[in-house]
Amino acid sequence: MYVVAILSSVMLLLLSVPIFLVFGIGSSVAAILGLGLPWSTLIQVSFGAMTKHILVAVPLFIFAGMVMLRGGSARRLVDFATALVGHWPGGLGIAMVIAMGFFAAFCGSILAAITAVGTIMMPRMLEQGYPKPFVIVLAASAALLEALIPPSNAAILFSALTNVP
Repeated sequence: MYVVAILSSVMLLLLSVPIFLVFGIGSSVAAILGLGLPWSTLIQVSFGAMTKHILVAVPLFIFAGMVMLRGGSARRLVDFATALVGHWPGGLGIAMVIAMGFFAAFCGSILAAITAVGTIMMPRMLEQGYPKPFVIVLAASAALLEALIPPSNAAILFSALTNVP
């Protein structure tokens, strides 16, 4: 079964098929030829996985983050965090971590947090003389707070896949 999946995936990649189709077709071929599953079971399982209403929250969290960015509340959040600790040595870096933590608590998406807070804080930090690699790593690691602070897209996906409420 693994050989069939790998060979079909490699063949599709060599034919320049988009990667989402490579994964879908490769796993379907492996399930049908390797496991002997009927088409009806494969289709039923595929559509059954898409009917989980909890998964609607994931794109809505990303949308909420973009609304916060465009509406200006992300900038106010960053200004609040900067007012708290901006006067300390390394205050902008600490403010970025605090702003990412608050933003994660509001929207729950790593992508939304790094887009909203990162687009505001990263240019400020670069203007203040922080090294660019440090700023990038700090933004990426601070955005990972999203996985720890509810509501979290990672926690939502985990609960949807494992049927944990």
